[in-house]
Amino acid sequence: MAKALAVIKSFRNGFNIVLDDNAPFEAILAEVGRKFGENAAFFGNIKSAVSFTGRSLTDEEEDALIDAITGNSDVRISCVVVKDDERNRLYLRAMREFTRASEAARGQVHVGNLLSGEKLESPYALTLIGDVNPGALVVSGGCITVLGTLYGEAVAGCAGYEYDDYDEDPENEDCCSLAFVSALDVKAGARVSVGGCTMEITQRDLGNSLIKKNTARIFYERDGRALMESISKEFIENCRNRLL
Repeated sequence: MAKALAVIKSFRNGFNIVLDDNAPFEAILAEVGRKFGENAAFFGNIKSAVSFTGRSLTDEEEDALIDAITGNSDVRISCVVVKDDERNRLYLRAMREFTRASEAARGQVHVGNLLSGEKLESPYALTLIGDVNPGALVVSGGCITVLGTLYGEAVAGCAGYEYDDYDEDPENEDCCSLAFVSALDVKAGARVSVGGCTMEITQRDLGNSLIKKNTARIFYERDGRALMESISKEFIENCRNRLL
């Protein structure tokens, strides 16, 4: 199997592209453009930071790589991150505050049931009108709302990305802390992950099914744990303070 000339990884605020140190730059440039072009629908129209590691680049080469990304996808590069540079913290924090409101409003809708073995994945918030059946998986970089029954697995707040160890400032909020999973009904055997915290749903968690049948539930992360609550009028009135 040929070695990849460019490997795209995600960190909490953008992309880290690991470049082959020995390949001709023209070949690397072509591969970066191809990969972003092939995955343009997945990346969507987002504003993102980018970093390049693995080899030294001239300013002209860096500009060419950025043009390859933006020319083959709708990704907009907000800043170039140099790892271990103190200025990165200022760039990333400013970008996060600037984009938080617009990204929170961005979302996608899927109509139809997810069957066993099927996977629905998006970097944005997802609303699924249908059921997530046993063996099915829905993954979102934001929140997940299931207007149906959750039998399978839902992962909110990471979009399946492999995070690097960037931005380790403990005072910075992790965007995943704002994620939640909600469903009109949840069945025993379902699995929910929110912000990296996972909860396996048992019948004991759901209570007496005859009394609490078809109760809407919400899952969120608090103090390193995934928590579940019934969605009530009181919860809705207080959810902003509890989730933000």
